[in-house]
Amino acid sequence: MVKVIVFGCVLVAAACNLDKPGKTACEQAADCLSGYACVAGECVMPSEEPDAGVDASPDAPPMCVPESLTEFCTRLGANCGEVTAESNCGTPRTAICGYCGNGMTCGASNVCGCEPETAQELCTAQAAACGSITATDRCGATRTIQCADTCASPNTCGGGWAENKCGSTTCTADGWCRPTTSSINQLYDFNAIWMAAANNGWAAGENSGGFIYRWNGTTWRRVLTSNRSLFAISGKGLTDAWIVGGYGVTYHYDGTTLTSGSAGCYSCDVFDLWALTSQDIWGIGYDHKAMHFEGSGWGVSTLYPAPAAPRGVWAAASNDVWVVGDGGTIRHWNGADWTSQTVGTEGLLDVWGASATDIWAVGNGGRLLHYDGTTWNAVASGTTQTLRAVTGTASNRVWFAGANGVLLYWNGSTLAPQQSGTTRTIKSMWALSPTDIWAAGDDGLLLHKQ
Repeated sequence: MVKVIVFGCVLVAAACNLDKPGKTACEQAADCLSGYACVAGECVMPSEEPDAGVDASPDAPPMCVPESLTEFCTRLGANCGEVTAESNCGTPRTAICGYCGNGMTCGASNVCGCEPETAQELCTAQAAACGSITATDRCGATRTIQCADTCASPNTCGGGWAENKCGSTTCTADGWCRPTTSSINQLYDFNAIWMAAANNGWAAGENSGGFIYRWNGTTWRRVLTSNRSLFAISGKGLTDAWIVGGYGVTYHYDGTTLTSGSAGCYSCDVFDLWALTSQDIWGIGYDHKAMHFEGSGWGVSTLYPAPAAPRGVWAAASNDVWVVGDGGTIRHWNGADWTSQTVGTEGLLDVWGASATDIWAVGNGGRLLHYDGTTWNAVASGTTQTLRAVTGTASNRVWFAGANGVLLYWNGSTLAPQQSGTTRTIKSMWALSPTDIWAAGDDGLLLHKQ
């Protein structure tokens, strides 16, 4: 009987494709015995799985390809330093993402950034041993810092007449000295200085607004802070001083108090001022304006031609007023009308005269002009520095000054340079006498020649 069964199975094998006990190969459900299903080419019970043959195996997951160093650092937003993080394949990874160049440091976020110098490093880079400096650091920022005072007594900062250097000399060979009894903040730029007497003077300028200093013969002390920049000073005597500036602001000293007011034009920055008498004062300013004070108030008129803005004013008499300005323009008031002429193309910034027939004008590029009563003539100044100020006491005692501390002296026949002891810009001068001359300028600069 066993043989019959075996034989029967052999006979059936061809029909039912039996290849394992209870299982057969199949192409469709009809090829399987009752109760079996055709799954993946095999007849299986519903609870069974097909053999794990090549055709029946599921696809293996793809192999992870590690990212490159650049991709790793870029994905993490890092361009410097050592970085530890999970890779794209999910495993921990540590890598060096680069190095920073000169002047750059790697921050906590592994990104290169500019690290500015310390105050001392910036002072060293500027060769400043002491005092206040304004400089651009390696990150491009403009900084004003106080350099450590390394001056040993008896040396003082600037005492050797080199900016931010220690020295003991208080005056140059030409007699220009700094008032050692005064402490002036170097953030203050002086635009004007005027002296009523050896022990009575005024200086004014700008620093986020305006300020006024007073000289008592010994010390300069600040007496007023304004919300307007201040540009010019003039007056007649101990009890009559005018300080003027932005938006037509005026301050008048009557011997007791400073009183604020207006030069008659709110939109007119008053650039320069000249007082013939306490009742006859001329000012010039922005938008081609001329201001005239006649005792009871300021009158305003328009100067032509435009757009040659006026910059400096000086008067020999009430009917002999000179105004210089942009583009070499020179205007003259004869008591009734303004006339105009152009001398060269360089802008003119200041004008002063010893008399009606002996007048000087200075300006850009070392421009120097002299008027002899008939004609304005160019005079070789020997410098290309902008000349911003002129003052004097006589036809043979005239001083000129300007950018980079340039200072010139006219003795009536020769023009010669003098040692100012500074590289700061000198913006204003006033000669009280041949032996008492003051100069003022940027960064708290005050000079005195006695």
